[in-house]
Amino acid sequence: NKSSTFSVGLDPNRLERLLCHALLRRTKDAELVALISDFEGLGARCHSQGLESCQDELNNAATMLSISLSTSPALPAQLVLEVHSAIGLIHEAQGQYTSAIQSHLRAFWVASATTNIPQEELGRVLHRLGKAYGLSGNYQIARSLLEKAIEIYEKENLDKESCMAKDALKVLDFGTG
Repeated sequence: NKSSTFSVGLDPNRLERLLCHALLRRTKDAELVALISDFEGLGARCHSQGLESCQDELNNAATMLSISLSTSPALPAQLVLEVHSAIGLIHEAQGQYTSAIQSHLRAFWVASATTNIPQEELGRVLHRLGKAYGLSGNYQIARSLLEKAIEIYEKENLDKESCMAKDALKVLDFGTG
C-alpha cells in the first residue's frame, strides 16, 4: 500500500512549500523573490484562522503562482503541473468551480503530455478534475473522471486514494440519485 505525499484538496502547508521553496529557488527576479517571501507562514495562518479568513492571501497566492509560470518558462513539467493544480485547488476552495476546472485541465494536459509524470499523479489530477466537475454540477463528466482516477489508483495500489475517489463517487451518486 503506497501512500500519497499530498492530498486531493487544498493543503495550505503544501501551497506554502510550493511558493516559498520550489518556486522561490527558481527565480532570479528580486521583486518576485520579495513578493513570494511574503507567503512564509501561509500554512500556519490558514490553519489557525481557517481558509475563510485567508481568502485574500489565497487570491494573492494564485496570482503569484500564475506570475511564476509566465516569468519562468523553463520550469520542469512536474512543477508546472503542481502550480496549475494549486491554482485549481485555490479556485475550488473559493467556490469558483469553472476557474478550478480550467486550471485542473491545464494540469491534466501537462500530466498526459509528459512521459515522466507518475501514473498516481495523473490519477490525482483526474480525481481533482472530477471533483471540480461534480461541484459545478456536471455529474456525467465528474463520474467518468472519478472512475478513471479509481482505475489508476487501483492499478498503482493506492488504497487510500481509491477509497477517497470512491467516496467522492458515492457523494455524486447520492446527490444525483
